Amino acid sequence: MDRETEEALCGIQAQVSAQRIALRALLRTHPDPVGLLAAWREALTEAATSNPVVPAHTRNSDYLAEQVRAFAEDCTAELVELAVPAPGALPT
Repeated sequence: MDRETEEALCGIQAQVSAQRIALRALLRTHPDPVGLLAAWREALTEAATSNPVVPAHTRNSDYLAEQVRAFAEDCTAELVELAVPAPGALPT
């Protein structure tokens, strides 16, 4: 991998990591985490039925679509984990 590509990839990975940290912080401090999870799921549904938030020249990329779906599923799982207490868990 050339240096320019590596730097671009590292930049994107850093952005994704920072967004995940922000997402966790938002959920942990949100007054209604269950409502936030519902809003997230609604936003996912809207994104699937309207124009995706990706550049026009990549909208026909099956690979990109799969990566977006996988990332959204990961984020949903993290939201569920933080919003829905495990059975038998003590309240925090």
